[in-house]
Amino acid sequence: MGSCDQLNAKGEVSDVGLEFQGASSVRRRNEGQRLDAQRIWQPPRRCEEQSAFGGVDADAKGVQVHCSQQMGDQVKQLLGTLAGDLESKSLSPQARLSTLQQLKVCSRNSEICSSMYTENGVKTLGSYAFELLDDIESSREALRCLVNTLTMSPPSRKLFTDLGLAKLASERYKSEIADDEFLLGRIIFLSTYVPEFDVKELLDEYNLAGNIVQALKRHSQRYKSGQSDASGMGEMAMTETLKLAYNVTHFAPDKAHMLSGGIGYIFNILASFKLPDPPLQSPVTHMINTLMSLELNEREKEIFPAENQFVYLDVLLKILDKSLYTKYLGPGTGHDFEDVGSPTLILLTRLYVIAPAEVKAYMHNKLLPSQEERDKPLGRSGTLSARLLNLLTSALAPNSRICAAELLYELSDSDAYKFIRNVGYGFAAGYLVTKGIAIPQQALDENAELEGLPINPVTGQTVEAEERDAPSLAEMSDEEKMREAERLFVLFERLKKTGVVDIKNPVEAAIDEGRFEELPDE
Repeated sequence: MGSCDQLNAKGEVSDVGLEFQGASSVRRRNEGQRLDAQRIWQPPRRCEEQSAFGGVDADAKGVQVHCSQQMGDQVKQLLGTLAGDLESKSLSPQARLSTLQQLKVCSRNSEICSSMYTENGVKTLGSYAFELLDDIESSREALRCLVNTLTMSPPSRKLFTDLGLAKLASERYKSEIADDEFLLGRIIFLSTYVPEFDVKELLDEYNLAGNIVQALKRHSQRYKSGQSDASGMGEMAMTETLKLAYNVTHFAPDKAHMLSGGIGYIFNILASFKLPDPPLQSPVTHMINTLMSLELNEREKEIFPAENQFVYLDVLLKILDKSLYTKYLGPGTGHDFEDVGSPTLILLTRLYVIAPAEVKAYMHNKLLPSQEERDKPLGRSGTLSARLLNLLTSALAPNSRICAAELLYELSDSDAYKFIRNVGYGFAAGYLVTKGIAIPQQALDENAELEGLPINPVTGQTVEAEERDAPSLAEMSDEEKMREAERLFVLFERLKKTGVVDIKNPVEAAIDEGRFEELPDE
């Protein structure tokens, strides 16, 4: 493949938000966990005084600083209470849960939580999260605090991994509860960004790959059976698992094969999932990113099942068809294809490489221009193949246009001659020159044919249609003749620069022979 093969993981970070408190935990509290109101810490009321003109005056700013310090001290006090309880075991389960819930609320504000970002703070939270398994509610609240801590303070991630807590998180990741999968998946995901952290150890010694595959299996079964996910936690947990799987393959590419068992499950989920509009948004993008990063070889039977070889391919083609429109190209579109479209094109390219002959022929029919489209210069219709061709020349999509060209080049058996025949020299030239691929001189033969029909090798249009549509000189105005002459001049100059043909520009020859007459300005 080309440059599109390398997708870094930094785009994944933007998807990191604060912890999500599942509906299940809310429901449990409403069903009888009435906390002693006097024991629940309440943060001070907002310290903000407005001046007469509606702004915050200088004195009020000083008050806000003082309040932040005060709230920070109370966060430190909460942590101290929890740290002391680890030794004394003096807090009741209800009081312990209440303290962690208060700390979770505070953990959403990084300005008051510096004490949580220390080694002692992370260690205290880790002890409650991974050692207090007989009090699962408090353990889960501690996990939520950790998610917020690692999200708000990247340096705390190294403290977390140095304390060996990522290993404990990986062991607990086998939990089948969606809340746990979401929280633990997010925590391990954030841990993968620590440069010194060895993700391979989690894979080799703590069964992280096996736990990920099992989680994907559960989600596949849930979607295929049509089970309800009213709270949305199931989908959110699945998204975290997919993001974690992608990061594992990114930071430990030589271990990607350990996740291959999840390929079939991800395709099952994708085929069962109701696609959003437009399709390329979470969690669909995470499914495609993960599939793109996994080793597809030797999984052909799962990807192209005998009962319907095209079932998963059709879903990908549908996603591409609904996403590749001009309105989604360029910044400010809300769903810029340049940002999210490349993995789909890469995945299709890799599927073609391993596909059986029947599937390859099917992809030719879906993605290459049809004979009907050659009634006009290629790229003029609104079909998927035409939009894919136009992507090759889009200035708004420099990365995805390379991926699109690589897909079409692969569909042409990686043969420059076939590539030009399939898409026309006008669309093929940029990619071939960029990649340093020699352009066969016979590819521009004026007697070029495709499936027995003479075609214009530059535009891809059939010669018959071209002659039919071309206006005669008698029907053209002087202005139209001038535009046509300029177009031909530019076209021949471009051909000369490629070195493929050694021909004198007809316009240049006419000038040299004195067949051009300079007209007066009037």
